[in-house]
Amino acid sequence: MPIHSRWQIPLDVCSLPTYIFGPPKSQLPTPHKPAFIDASRPDTHFLTHQSFKTWSQRLGAGLQKAGLEPGDRVLLFSGNSIFFPVAFMGILMAGGIFTGANPGYVARELAYQLKDSEAKFLICADGSLEMGIEAAESIGMSRDRIFRFDDELLEGTGGSRLGVSNWNVLVESEDVGKAFGWYEVQDPREDTCCLNYSSGTTGVPKGVMITHFAYVANTTQYAHLRELHPDIAERNKKAAK
Repeated sequence: MPIHSRWQIPLDVCSLPTYIFGPPKSQLPTPHKPAFIDASRPDTHFLTHQSFKTWSQRLGAGLQKAGLEPGDRVLLFSGNSIFFPVAFMGILMAGGIFTGANPGYVARELAYQLKDSEAKFLICADGSLEMGIEAAESIGMSRDRIFRFDDELLEGTGGSRLGVSNWNVLVESEDVGKAFGWYEVQDPREDTCCLNYSSGTTGVPKGVMITHFAYVANTTQYAHLRELHPDIAERNKKAAK
């Protein structure tokens, strides 16, 4: 017998980017509020709500220009970075499917996920670039489909290395980004936004398809849970300062 939760929460039926930012042309309610902060360089390396949106749009536009089509997979092989959320959201805005690989993988494990996910592009952290190239070339992926990932965009720098372009070549201008209307999926309940790989306890890791609607539902549930805290009013006052 189904057991229903005591809480019933209305869920938006839309893509994850639209759920987070609203429609592409809409104004954010708190554009200058920090969204992500690099703990080691908090004064210079951070993203506000508006810059997070704009950087994501710039990447989404660039990925489409590079040939990414709806449903194509892009694999991000990196540890934590201030631009990780931008890469994630930009891939979705372009109509792609994000798949992230464990940054502790060896080349063989990365090669398996690249092949199994049928990734069109590999965005690889600079510190793991040699391994990324080895894994990609072992499955026949050429270096022009690999991009070196770092946070040098904030300094306006970032070059190629080992014959691999910096991911800044995928990032369009700010004007192009702000004008970019991201891809809106036809059926958020069915259209995949992420391909998350299991730990592989009973064999090799398996790709688990997560829809846009599932992410929206999970985010809505988390936000509602936060609202149940007895001190939520005071917390909201502090957060607004």
